[in-house]
Amino acid sequence: MSETASTSKVNDIYQEIYRLGLTDDEKTTLYAFFTNNPDKKSEAEKAFTYFQDEVKVDILRNLLPPTQPAAGKWIVYSTRVNVSWLDLPQ
Repeated sequence: MSETASTSKVNDIYQEIYRLGLTDDEKTTLYAFFTNNPDKKSEAEKAFTYFQDEVKVDILRNLLPPTQPAAGKWIVYSTRVNVSWLDLPQ
């Protein structure tokens, strides 16, 4: 994608969320977030004018609530990028 295409004026954050290839769950959560926070919607639309797609995706994902581990799992935190799950004994 050319730089102009990915940094063009963002008129509708909902179209941008759809276009960026997020998961359906991420899209739904973000649509609800911006619907419930119209002031954040207009700020995001202004700010997104200056960012490449990868940065836009990072910003949007940082707005999402932290994911909860599945039942019967513990999260193992690491200083590395990878995070692994451990099964709990039943």
